[in-house]
Amino acid sequence: MRSPLCFEWIGVVGLVFTIIGCGGDDTECGPNTVEKDGKCVSKIQSCAPGTHLVSSRCVPLCTDAEIWDGSSCVPKTQCGPGTRLQADRCVSVCEPTQTWNGTACETMTECAPGTSYNDITGECEPNEKACAPGSSWVDGQCVSDLACGPGTKAENGQCVPEGLPVADVVESSEPDGAAEFKIPNPGKTIILGGVIDEPPGFGYPDWDTFVFDAKAGTYLQLEAYSAGPLRPAFVLESKARHPDGSPRFSRYGAQGEGVVTRREVYLPFDGTYELRVTDHDHLLASLFSNVGALPVGGDNYAYVVEIQNLGAPKPKKINTLPATESGDLADGSLYFYSFPGAKAATVVSGRSVGVPPPAKVSDIFRALMAVNGSGQSIHERVTSQTQQDTEVLVLGGSSEPMIVQDHLLAIGPHQEFLLEMDEIVPKDCTKNDCKSGSLADNEQALWKWNLAEGDFLTVGAYLPNENRLMKASLLDSNLQFTMDDSWVSPWDVGVGYLYASEATSAYLWLREVEGEKVNEYLVDARVVKTPAFSSGQTYKNLPLHEMPPYTLRNAGIGHFKGEAGKVVFFSGFSTKPEGAWQAPQELLMTPHLEPMGPVIDTKAWNFPDGFVTPLFGYIKDDGHYLHYVFDGGPPFSGGTYETRMTIRNTFPLGKPAQGAPIEVSNHNLSQGLALYTFEANAKQYVDITVTPTLISGLVPDLWIFNFGRPEFAFVNYRWVGDMSSPRLGLIHRETGTSSKAITAGYQSPYDGITVLLVQSSGGSGSITDVFGLKIETPPPPGNDTCAKAGPLTLDSSGHTSFGWNMSSATNTITHSGCTDYPSDGPDTFFSVNLKEGETIDIEMSTDTFSASLYLFTDCSQVKATCRGASEYGKPRRVTYTVPPGGGGKYIIGADSHEHAGWFDMDVKVSKH
Repeated sequence: MRSPLCFEWIGVVGLVFTIIGCGGDDTECGPNTVEKDGKCVSKIQSCAPGTHLVSSRCVPLCTDAEIWDGSSCVPKTQCGPGTRLQADRCVSVCEPTQTWNGTACETMTECAPGTSYNDITGECEPNEKACAPGSSWVDGQCVSDLACGPGTKAENGQCVPEGLPVADVVESSEPDGAAEFKIPNPGKTIILGGVIDEPPGFGYPDWDTFVFDAKAGTYLQLEAYSAGPLRPAFVLESKARHPDGSPRFSRYGAQGEGVVTRREVYLPFDGTYELRVTDHDHLLASLFSNVGALPVGGDNYAYVVEIQNLGAPKPKKINTLPATESGDLADGSLYFYSFPGAKAATVVSGRSVGVPPPAKVSDIFRALMAVNGSGQSIHERVTSQTQQDTEVLVLGGSSEPMIVQDHLLAIGPHQEFLLEMDEIVPKDCTKNDCKSGSLADNEQALWKWNLAEGDFLTVGAYLPNENRLMKASLLDSNLQFTMDDSWVSPWDVGVGYLYASEATSAYLWLREVEGEKVNEYLVDARVVKTPAFSSGQTYKNLPLHEMPPYTLRNAGIGHFKGEAGKVVFFSGFSTKPEGAWQAPQELLMTPHLEPMGPVIDTKAWNFPDGFVTPLFGYIKDDGHYLHYVFDGGPPFSGGTYETRMTIRNTFPLGKPAQGAPIEVSNHNLSQGLALYTFEANAKQYVDITVTPTLISGLVPDLWIFNFGRPEFAFVNYRWVGDMSSPRLGLIHRETGTSSKAITAGYQSPYDGITVLLVQSSGGSGSITDVFGLKIETPPPPGNDTCAKAGPLTLDSSGHTSFGWNMSSATNTITHSGCTDYPSDGPDTFFSVNLKEGETIDIEMSTDTFSASLYLFTDCSQVKATCRGASEYGKPRRVTYTVPPGGGGKYIIGADSHEHAGWFDMDVKVSKH
């Protein structure tokens, strides 16, 4: 402190004083002051915002309970329990892995998807990940991106109906029935509706079926939706079938998790089509063995399907080739491309890439369809895996042919496509020596042969000299694939064959598939000019023809023109030279080498390798058929054979109905045997009776045949009746021991034709063997339905035993109540009154069909009241003890899994 050199106290009053300076201007200033212009002034001239100058110091404007917010004093933040103030904000007092429970920190529970932890509130709260597709996080909530129209609402990224419209056509009232409808005119819509009912049992969900007729080129949009828990899905199939029983055309609609499924379909040919509707998971479980789904259904599982006729498609014109097109199939649309500039002598190829770059995966089973100018599908190709390519060819110059980019099924979001199209000029191999060639990387070649009627072409493609891979396909004149693609490598041979029922052409399509040049490939093509056979003729010294290596066995081939409704026989088969043939095989074939004969004996001990002799087959359609001979032993040269062909007429009997049998009289065996056909509905039971006349000494022998194929199931083969198959199986043979009438029961496995053969038990008959034939549908037994269950009468010991024939019964319960196992055959019912404490023991025995036995109490609730069931074992057996309060009427269901017949039943009731 600076002080004056001399001073004098004039007076002091309290703390107030006056200083009298002495001598000069030398002044000393106090703390936080400085001299300015001879005066002591504050050293601080201004203060920061939120403070002010007090006694030469900057002090806060705000009180201890306030903070400066930049413009004024505001109250300080009050932190809640479990939080503390840090840097002017409240933060949790707990560690990052902990949460406040109201009194202390505890380990934090992991938040569910779509939520995150709020360390202020100590709770899991929704975040932007909670929003479904088609919605966005706005101001702390999910808001739909969609602007839905009247009568609809946004749900899971889709505009879905707030309620279902009234259907024009509803599902059939019959559980296994189909509702019919007509395709609307172009631009119009029809609405189908139904309910996916509660499933009758585990593993057997409800499917609703609708049937319609359509012309080739019909272009439809199908949109299925629900207003409840159902996620609708559907399959559209043609009634027309391949020989293996699979539909010629099928498409699936199963678009994930939403309540709307939409897709377009282009129908490839005239015919009847079937639309079946169910739940999304039901459909996938029916297609993929690794997909499991509990059946769902109920009154709130209603749906509608809107079907709009889109009229004629408007294809994009591809005027220059090669060309590439891409797009996305996610909205269910199809893409059509036409080729107005393609010349008549050329072929257009289309390849849909399995995984279009830059994608890494694909979620669609691709389909390509080749369509001629009239809208008729020439052929289609469908992949069996989601990452496979698929390819088609279409002839140029045919009134602007089209290629349709389609898909069989989509199972996920990655539905992009890349379609590569190019033009190929076929190489004529009819006169030129086509034996070898080369392919640049990703190059393709097309070789063509002109064939005369009766020619049989066999082709082998080889890569013997380099480690490369090539794809080979043989196609007919319409560019339909005659068989599956062949992969050609140093270890694999490309194989193709084609029979010409008329003058035609055949194409061999070769493709390099690895992006590496094929320096040389070899082709061995051989044409057999097959002889024409006629009825009543014997053919001798027919040669075995040498086939290209590693393709078909050396074979002898003849052809004949068959007429629908006739039966062709081959007899007198013999081979030369002796000792050269090891295992000669004589077959009757379609032009596609599908076996028609020999007929399979379904009751043979060595089924399916037991056959009926001689060789014969039934001709269902007019056209060419093949007599085909080969040897199962090592190949040899110079083999010949002999055979004789005979064609017989069949007598069409018509279709029996209950109360309206069909019959003929005074027929004879003047041709050694007699052949008949009759029609029946699927599962229709008939009794077939052959009655010799009084003057005839005929001991009748009745053979019953139907169409089908052997199918491996579990550990054994079984015969599956299928009218689309070209091959007959012997189902039953009933042989008499005298000239008395014989009767055989038979149930048709399909809607269609059954073939009968009548002969003498001694073999060939004569004109004196006269008989009558009758086919009738007997009425069902009195206990055909549960409501008419036949009461059982027990003897004094509580026992009864009897035989029963339920062949003519109908199928009223499709699943046995306790096991949910399908029982689609005829069923009959019996009743018995039981008292509490009594035990009932039921045995059902049969050797003629697969039986199902079950016990229940209420016809209207079989599943809920089922007390026991037996599907396996000999005999089927159910044992049940009545609990306290459980006395009353019990129903015994004697059911069958397919067809039915006679069975024996034994019932015992006892007390403990």
